[in-house]
Amino acid sequence: MMKTQQPVPVETDDVDPELENLYDRIAQILAIGFWASIAVIVFGLLVALVRGEDIQDTTHHMEKVLGEAIKLNPSGLVDLGLLGLLLTPLAYVAAAMLTSLRQRDRLFVAVCAALILLFAMTIALALI
Repeated sequence: MMKTQQPVPVETDDVDPELENLYDRIAQILAIGFWASIAVIVFGLLVALVRGEDIQDTTHHMEKVLGEAIKLNPSGLVDLGLLGLLLTPLAYVAAAMLTSLRQRDRLFVAVCAALILLFAMTIALALI
């Protein structure tokens, strides 16, 4: 007959409070970024509906998105919301990097820095 192992209780006091704080901040960043972006997209769609305008099937160039959104151009608003959705994970990586800096976790700081650099290079190439 097989013996079943009893689960080992996990000590919750051993959790690093700074990591717990990081997880809370990450959840907040992702939720706020997601819902704010969705709100901007929905607002853009409502503006288009009220005005009877079409939404473009292509996006504006990145340098024009904010200007078009400020003019309440429905496509510009939708583009801004999509850009917000893309930038939300970057904000998460930046928060994780700052926490890792405080904890002196060089490996994780390097990984986060590499991700931010890769994102920046992608943006720079897209603007060329």
